[in-house]
Amino acid sequence: MSPPCSPGRILHVDLSAEKVWEEPVPEDWYRLYVGGEGFGARYLYDNLKAHIDPMSEENKILFITGPLTDTGAPTCGRTVVMFKSPLTGTIFASNVGGYFAPHIKRSGYDMIVIHGRTGKPMYLYVHDDVVEFLDARELMGRSPREVQEEIRKRHNNKDIQVAAIGVAGERLVKFAAIMVDGHRAAGRGGGGAVMGSKNLKAIAVYGTRFKTRVADQPNFMEAVRKAISELFEEPFVRDELRKYGTPSFFDAMNAVALVPFYNWRRSKMPEFNDYLGYKTYHEKLSVKPYACFNCPIACGRHTVIPEGRFKGVESGGPEYESLAAFGAKTGVKDLYYVATANYLANELGLDVISTGQVVATAMEWFETGIIDKAKTEGLELRFGNGEAMVELIKRIGLREGEFATLLGEGSLKAAQTLGKNAVYYVMHVKGLEMAADEVRTSKGEAWSHMVSPRG
Repeated sequence: MSPPCSPGRILHVDLSAEKVWEEPVPEDWYRLYVGGEGFGARYLYDNLKAHIDPMSEENKILFITGPLTDTGAPTCGRTVVMFKSPLTGTIFASNVGGYFAPHIKRSGYDMIVIHGRTGKPMYLYVHDDVVEFLDARELMGRSPREVQEEIRKRHNNKDIQVAAIGVAGERLVKFAAIMVDGHRAAGRGGGGAVMGSKNLKAIAVYGTRFKTRVADQPNFMEAVRKAISELFEEPFVRDELRKYGTPSFFDAMNAVALVPFYNWRRSKMPEFNDYLGYKTYHEKLSVKPYACFNCPIACGRHTVIPEGRFKGVESGGPEYESLAAFGAKTGVKDLYYVATANYLANELGLDVISTGQVVATAMEWFETGIIDKAKTEGLELRFGNGEAMVELIKRIGLREGEFATLLGEGSLKAAQTLGKNAVYYVMHVKGLEMAADEVRTSKGEAWSHMVSPRG
């Protein structure tokens, strides 16, 4: 018997046959694995064949909730997305904020499993126990933000939650993201490419049939109040993260040499705080905070560039990882170029971490003579060149040109193809580009990278 906080059902969707079925969650899973990644790892271990091509129809995509999703517990609204990664070849767990997971659960499911491949562009609409297979041809080529707007308009429901891919996913860029709410990303591992390989443009969910309950509501809510109180007793959460969002990480981490600069050539460069730090961020950009489902911190930032060449560029973020990926790692000091790069990644449906790291790696290849302007098809890929960075991101997302197409395979495969010792400059673990946490400063971070099965 499932606990009252869980529907106890798995929804299976076969794109090839356009059929659906349900099965109960095995009772011992709740005790053994709790939910989320635990459920997904067990399911894929039991049901995914070894050595399959991640881009084949045999791969599966799982969207998974947790036991505390939609219960009132703070910061428990994230969705786990699992699949075999085209970057690492391993079982991969990505995750994303927003409001997607609560609607999976309200529709009556702990987990949605996507099987097979459709022969035509398609999106799914899951509303309670109804699953519709719908034509997505008119959605192809559109950004995840535009797809969400169009699906909500088609179904006359502004509360529908949408997980969509952009052009990068359609064109099978190996680090394409699955985007929720237009700008929240299940970014890591190439889930967008897997979704694109299935011809699946989006999944829309809207649920009302399942009411999440807990066994002892009064004591549970007392625990919730205590958790929120303790959360805001932490000075960094209260005074920095809530006020300034994840950009506040930049200054704090830079102070203790945890931010990598110039493709990991350097760390601890306090002068960059003047260009990319949280004070500059809030002075130069028009900023509004926003929160994911049931989160009291509201660390998200919605920004607009108020002036200059990129005036009017509007997006979610840039968050800390975007500032590091498109600023610190590439040496680009102009916040407006960094914000524009973040916007392009969101619109194209690219993982900002891998994208920024790929660009930074290419810049070091250029500066060390491994590649030249003939290879980059005219781009002067030197550190600090924001113009070249923005143009290269466009080309990668669109698979435009031989060099950008090569980079779209990921930095490790690109380096192996180039030869000339290019792999020496690739910062990766198991084929996955590294996030902006300086492992030479933090031994714990280094250890976690070494033992992580996902990279």
